[in-house]
Amino acid sequence: MSVEVAAPSCNNDENGESHNKQQYVIPSFLDVLLQSEFRILHQPPPLQANETQDDRDFVDHLLDTCWDATVSRSLLNSHEEDEGKEFTYGEITPTGVRQLLEDLELLTIFEDDSNSTDKEEVVFYDLGSGEGKLVAQVFLETLSTCHDNDKTKPKDRAILKRIVGIELSPARHAMAVHSWNALQQALLPSQAEKKNSHHQDYPSEADSDPEGIPASPAVLVDLQEAKASLRAKFATANRNTVELVHGDLSQLDFSDATHIYASSIFFPPPVLEAMSQTIMDYSTAHGKLKMVAALSDLELLETEDSGWEKRVQRLQMSWGGANVRLYSPKDY
Repeated sequence: MSVEVAAPSCNNDENGESHNKQQYVIPSFLDVLLQSEFRILHQPPPLQANETQDDRDFVDHLLDTCWDATVSRSLLNSHEEDEGKEFTYGEITPTGVRQLLEDLELLTIFEDDSNSTDKEEVVFYDLGSGEGKLVAQVFLETLSTCHDNDKTKPKDRAILKRIVGIELSPARHAMAVHSWNALQQALLPSQAEKKNSHHQDYPSEADSDPEGIPASPAVLVDLQEAKASLRAKFATANRNTVELVHGDLSQLDFSDATHIYASSIFFPPPVLEAMSQTIMDYSTAHGKLKMVAALSDLELLETEDSGWEKRVQRLQMSWGGANVRLYSPKDY
């Protein structure tokens, strides 16, 4: 089963019948669900050395709260329908993001290394970042597991320099910006907390972002320590690390990337080919790129002389699961 998306321009033959110049065939969600190749059981990664299950639960709570699924679906589908387009959207789950970070070797890279003198810089790009939830979670996960805010522990051997999401859809980009702002509002002290030396553990509903987040302290009864820890780290973190960009990835420069994730299931073939060629060019010219994860095959990276290796893992997605193709230079 597939969905054919016709190119907007067409020609009429001598009988007056219209013929599309080009058609792109993109997989339906049923196609994705029925993938039989590389069905690999992939469990959530174990807790990291500086992480608790409460840390993960609190991150999940924040994502659920700040990215309201009902509002998001309503706004985004309404926008697409106004343009006469059919809109289908799915995303990687919080567990899937953790699986992805493990596959990209971005969990262990932040382990303690007291003997390290130079920090390795990590630049992560999400190509086709949608509502920006993955970008935000990558930021939160590194805050949860890093040690730099704890002066009693060794410094981490890597630093996450940039986390960039690139999204073509203006509606999804707008939702990403809105939700990221809501998350920041949830983690920063409320006005009441700033005035009160005996800070509340969580903003009251009256102190919530007027456009965003109703407080839900009952949900957080068992997560107070995790919340306090993450908020303390967030207060001193460089939030400018996160960048949400509205644009066409084929027109943007991501040559500083060390790690890339492409939610590419619905990318038309010309976009996939152009992206693959750009990745090849960047790798040759700059040598910074260490790993690429994509939800579809990047055929240029699979040729015998490409210099890249491929393996496949399974990620948890909102529709069930998907095979992620992991590419790394052979000399990495």
